[in-house]
Amino acid sequence: LIVSIRSQRYGMQKHLLKRSGYSRVMYLIEGDIDAHNNAQYARNACVHLQLNDGFTLLRTAGINDTLRTYKNLSKYVEELYSQFVGPAPPGSECVTMGALKSLLQSERTLTVQDMFKLQLQHIPGIGKQAAEAVVRNFPTPMRFWREAVLGPLGKRPETAETMHAAAKRLKTLPINQGLRTTVVGETKAKKILNCLLNVNFT
Repeated sequence: LIVSIRSQRYGMQKHLLKRSGYSRVMYLIEGDIDAHNNAQYARNACVHLQLNDGFTLLRTAGINDTLRTYKNLSKYVEELYSQFVGPAPPGSECVTMGALKSLLQSERTLTVQDMFKLQLQHIPGIGKQAAEAVVRNFPTPMRFWREAVLGPLGKRPETAETMHAAAKRLKTLPINQGLRTTVVGETKAKKILNCLLNVNFT
């Protein structure tokens, strides 16, 4: 889970799972998140996956446990449907490979900017409007890194000074809300930096 969030796969994974056509979706979480430095953040993501996204969490201890789980699930599905013959009742058909390929093909129209916005708005506490404000100014992760984080002087990203400067650049970004305009704010700016850069910036 934490690796997916770091590598920017998290938002797209959820997006594709929701578009899969299945009414009950499972999200696999491999490894002991409680032993990780960002354990609380991972636990918050787990709660969000269940309550907001409606996913069932499938926890495994590691790669070997994951493989055993896949094997057991495959055997269970095979046994469950081994007695069934003939056409499936209307509405209960599984998604065909052709339909899945068409779905994935349609997702390729998403731009880097679209995917970056999806990632941002799935950070707990950020929301769509703040994500849009960030993407309007920094449309890609690389632009975000170079312009929002490193800034015009290209300072080292691990210093506290760099993080404070980045938060200052983000918190003043305008959010359009109808007739009034607000800003991203310091709290959301720090949440974005903590999530994308895997830092503990307070």
